[in-house]
Amino acid sequence: MGFLIPREEISVDEIKALKEEVVANLLKRAVAQTGRPVTDFIVRDIFPKDDFDFNGCEWQNQSQLNSADTWEIDWYKELPDSKFVAFFGIQDHVMQAVPGSGVAEGGPFFGVSYRVGTNGATTREQIHLQNMQRWSYLTSGRGKNPVGFHKPVYYDGKETISAYLIGNAGVAQYAEQLELLGMVCEPIGNVISSVDKDTNPEGHSLGVPEDELTLADIKALRDETKTKLLDLYVKETGKARESAVVRDIFPKDDLSFNGVEWQNQTAISAADTWTEDWSKELPKTKFIGFYGIDYKKAASTPAAWKYMGVRYAVGSSGASTRKQIHIQKALKENITSVGCLRSARCFHRPVLYKGTETAYVSLIANTTISQYYDQLELLGLCVEPYGAVISG
Repeated sequence: MGFLIPREEISVDEIKALKEEVVANLLKRAVAQTGRPVTDFIVRDIFPKDDFDFNGCEWQNQSQLNSADTWEIDWYKELPDSKFVAFFGIQDHVMQAVPGSGVAEGGPFFGVSYRVGTNGATTREQIHLQNMQRWSYLTSGRGKNPVGFHKPVYYDGKETISAYLIGNAGVAQYAEQLELLGMVCEPIGNVISSVDKDTNPEGHSLGVPEDELTLADIKALRDETKTKLLDLYVKETGKARESAVVRDIFPKDDLSFNGVEWQNQTAISAADTWTEDWSKELPKTKFIGFYGIDYKKAASTPAAWKYMGVRYAVGSSGASTRKQIHIQKALKENITSVGCLRSARCFHRPVLYKGTETAYVSLIANTTISQYYDQLELLGLCVEPYGAVISG
């Protein structure tokens, strides 16, 4: 059943059901193969450099495509015995058209073949991409990256993933950003250090683009963050729920940023390397929770997006990771006029920090970045006693 369904032909509820199926099946496969309990495992976003030995933190074609109309291997990776991977969609981060030209937006790749073994001897699925490309059309200066979904393709520990591509022309190495949408299942402790019912109530670490959620879904995430923060406040302080106020985070006042807006606080001096952006030890009665990422950018092409991941850790050195979100899948909209501000929003289950804990946030990017260069906002809430800021 190797066929693609363009984003415009699948509902939000169907996408959610597809992802829930993938999470459940990955956990089942991990338990069956390892004999370990399901509580030993988490499911998280794929990071192509860390998980598949890519040259960088973003999805790019890893090999040169030498000939048109010919299947060629792009990359392969043998999985460790306790790592399990699933793919369920494809996103082409491409910009190819001018306003009003009537040219379909799409890159040079027209097929993805999911195979097994270093020589790709066995094919599990083979997906043609042109169906999703026709849905992304530029007529007024803006368009969205082609995205499509397909039946999940699974790889178990010790198997070798081989990804083959076919195009209508030769393609230089690292020239195109073709993302395979998927998830990784692995033991707790490999990347996500711990799952705690108070501060990381749902241990899975999965980012969801805004267009794959309803307004009710986003409200539910915000409400869950609020409820969990209040629960934590009551538990840790012994104070009544009614003594607390829930408010917006002000990064300068609450997290010691240099100013009132969300900006990267630290320069990225090395591409494809996790870099601490900021850390803050919270006062005893202040509690912070995050449930999403809003990346605001004034630029015209997919290549202008620089940040690819956010890591929520705890401790003065960030030794314990609570969530790690890859945000490339949320970078969908292209605007052909430089200077137009765009916003790419990616949501996730709440990650919380309680009083006296040190919140430690790291970022990873595909290039070096100057200090205070980009507006990368962490969507969240603050809970503290009445009188700290809000008087009544």
